Amino acid sequence: MNKQQSSKSHFIAPKLLKTMEYETPMGKFYRTATYISRINEVGSIDFTFGNSYEMPLPGFVEALQNNAIVRKIGWYSYKTNLPQTREIVSKALKKHRGISISPDDIFMTNGTVVDLAICLKLLVQ
Repeated sequence: MNKQQSSKSHFIAPKLLKTMEYETPMGKFYRTATYISRINEVGSIDFTFGNSYEMPLPGFVEALQNNAIVRKIGWYSYKTNLPQTREIVSKALKKHRGISISPDDIFMTNGTVVDLAICLKLLVQ
């Protein structure tokens, strides 16, 4: 049987086989992370995904409870480029990175693809 016949005799499509062989970033992380070998050592604390046996912080629970209540139409809709958000980002950049950027110079979108399309359009024009 030649190579072409043997590849067609497999009941799983080649693209699907390639997908099944793909290692997810999380799978690779768990396979290569050295902390897993120390996870049961005294004093070892796993902050990877949180501790399911630990109670959540009260402030976190309150924030979830307060913000999960729908207060108006569009409460869960995508928000883009709100003045309040740009102000918060500006202050956070100054506080945590020492970078002074005016809120008017910050442009927020709802995803990376949109961001890249806007940047590419600006560069091409």
